[in-house]
Amino acid sequence: TRVSGDIPKSVFSYVHVVREDPVRKGMLYAGTENALYVSLDDGAHWIEINGGLPHAPVSWLQIQGHFHDLVVATYGRGFWIADDITYLRAMADSLGSRRATLLPMRAAYRFRKISTPTAATNSLVSGDDPPLAATMNYTIGALPIDSTAKDSVQFRVFDASGALIRKFVTAPAKRGLNRALWDLRYEGPRKAKLRTAPPGNASVRVFDSRALVPWDLDLVGGQVGPLVAPGTYTVAMLWARDTLRQTVAVRRDPNSEGTDADIAAQVTLALRIRDALNETVALIDESEWSRRGFEQLRTTLREKIKDAREFGPSPGRDPKLADAEAFLKDIDAVEKKVLAIEGKLYDIALTGAREDAFRTPNQLYEKLASVGSDVAASSADFRPTDQQNEVYGMLRKQLDGLKVQFGQLVTNDLSAFAAKAARLGLPVPVLFQ
Repeated sequence: TRVSGDIPKSVFSYVHVVREDPVRKGMLYAGTENALYVSLDDGAHWIEINGGLPHAPVSWLQIQGHFHDLVVATYGRGFWIADDITYLRAMADSLGSRRATLLPMRAAYRFRKISTPTAATNSLVSGDDPPLAATMNYTIGALPIDSTAKDSVQFRVFDASGALIRKFVTAPAKRGLNRALWDLRYEGPRKAKLRTAPPGNASVRVFDSRALVPWDLDLVGGQVGPLVAPGTYTVAMLWARDTLRQTVAVRRDPNSEGTDADIAAQVTLALRIRDALNETVALIDESEWSRRGFEQLRTTLREKIKDAREFGPSPGRDPKLADAEAFLKDIDAVEKKVLAIEGKLYDIALTGAREDAFRTPNQLYEKLASVGSDVAASSADFRPTDQQNEVYGMLRKQLDGLKVQFGQLVTNDLSAFAAKAARLGLPVPVLFQ
């Protein structure tokens, strides 16, 4: 009985190797002179697998049972690995008729990268590692036409207690088989947006906002969410009116010498640091919006002063010239108080240039990001040191003190400032009210 009906007849259709899947009965893989095929029905029908695989002779196939990968040896093109073939095992004709399906997920490993020997940049034998992530394979059937359907698929990740720890949106969904990745991390800290130029440096132009870029390589790792601890997590897929769920086991790195208790302590401290970063960013946001409000008031006042000098004040609407000029000094005074606190939250001289790292010292935000990187983001699995716990405690105390100071500033100085602006008939930014 011929079992090669779907394989195109040509001089390249010679079959080098056939393998049977060790999990799904009747599932076959075949390597020909120029392609790789899979059959779900004992060879009655074949489908070409060509995602990223060039047309090259497939000389050998090996199914990696532990990670469920398909390893392909080719002639002249090296090795090619199809990561996570569990989706092929779950494929069935009925999937196409469903609106959406979230397929079962393979176990994911929280691998820690190991430094490799230095190699030549033009090496021809280097390879690409797979993403350190959990793979979520899902299918989309007929795209819904109702107005409540969304273009993108949303994902939510919950821990064993049911708490939401991560959410993200994929690219617009396409009919057929899709794949999304979860990098095994909690939600990262919020990104600070600076609304003003550095004090005394008007050459830095700000349209809506600019990023807070510390430019210190030690800080990068502290600006991402911590890796989750080993355990079982629930992934929810939201598409149109459907919510589909699967569980995924996250396992420790087999090469790790850290115990589960060590990893749990590391994650706990990393999450505290992340939360402290979020609180710091919230204060930065408030202070930056305050300074944006000061800039707007300055612009308004200077225009009124200019018009009053040229045409005279508008009766009943504009403040007196002397009051307006005096209020400009009030703006400078209260902004100076805001800057005194903001300058302790982050390096307010940052311009976004690489040289910033050598100009002025790091402040609270940068210090929290640095210790966060040391604790979890760029380290192995170990219990946080006493020194790391102590440094976090010192920074936490500093943050609590700055929150109290800023709260008092809002209650006293900014409230009084807003009241005076209102008496002068000036537009008061919402933040000051």
